[in-house]
Amino acid sequence: MANTLRRVMQVEVPILAIDLVNLEKNSSVLPDEMLCQRLGLIPLTSTVAKEMNNVMDCPCDGACSECTVELTLNVRCPPDVNRMLVTNKDLKSSNPDVQPVDFTSFVPSGLDPDKYGGVVICKLTKGQEISCRCIARRGIGKEHAKWIPTCTVAMAYMPDIRINQEVADQMPSEHKHEWAECCPKKVFKYEPKTTLLEIERADDCIYCGECVMKAEDIGCDGLVSVKFKRSRNGTHNFVFTVETTGALPAEEIVLRAFEITRSKLKMMKKKLTEVAQSEDEEMHDDSEGQDPLM
Repeated sequence: MANTLRRVMQVEVPILAIDLVNLEKNSSVLPDEMLCQRLGLIPLTSTVAKEMNNVMDCPCDGACSECTVELTLNVRCPPDVNRMLVTNKDLKSSNPDVQPVDFTSFVPSGLDPDKYGGVVICKLTKGQEISCRCIARRGIGKEHAKWIPTCTVAMAYMPDIRINQEVADQMPSEHKHEWAECCPKKVFKYEPKTTLLEIERADDCIYCGECVMKAEDIGCDGLVSVKFKRSRNGTHNFVFTVETTGALPAEEIVLRAFEITRSKLKMMKKKLTEVAQSEDEEMHDDSEGQDPLM
């Protein structure tokens, strides 16, 4: 079930992406096909995608505000400028709720956010120009990678780490320090003032077993136990790491994935019930059609 939720987050949550490009002018060094591909992969804010219609389901002819959003790109490098960067900030949207994702806050300190805060589409030199009209539509990752709302969705078992304090109290300080430092992820911490061993970063555990082997090497068997954490009903607990493209917040992707999974399970239950009822009716008809003397 956890992997199902992970897959739904990747390829079932709908977002918006540029699907059609009408190029009027392109005097840059990029071929038309490559320029269109780059435009299609630009992340767009998609909080309104849930309320929009799919193009195939919309009663219009495929170009209304209920199923599409228009964006335009009109840039020209001035004759007195040697080089000009064209970024996603140059795209102008007809819908204020659908804009190219702003990455200004992720620009490293010391660099100009206005210059380096956008996704570079191409570079222009003196006199070069790009003019095009783009149509963004709603879609899911199953159709094309440009509609995938996440960069990474990873899941891991939640660790259940326990230190046996009785064994730890009998360890000398140098062994405690040596044992705490053996973990490659620095899950454990040795506090010299209190001489206590503490679990500082349990969620970073990768189940490598280094802490258990180190405890055995220094003669402290049973010092630590590392297991998969379970809930009261016996099922495993998982930690999900969701990294988005910026089209939707991670929290919204998770919630929408739950809604989609729930609706799919309801549909499956309905179909299975219908199949079971039809089989019961067939068996009943067959039993009635049999000769009682046979």
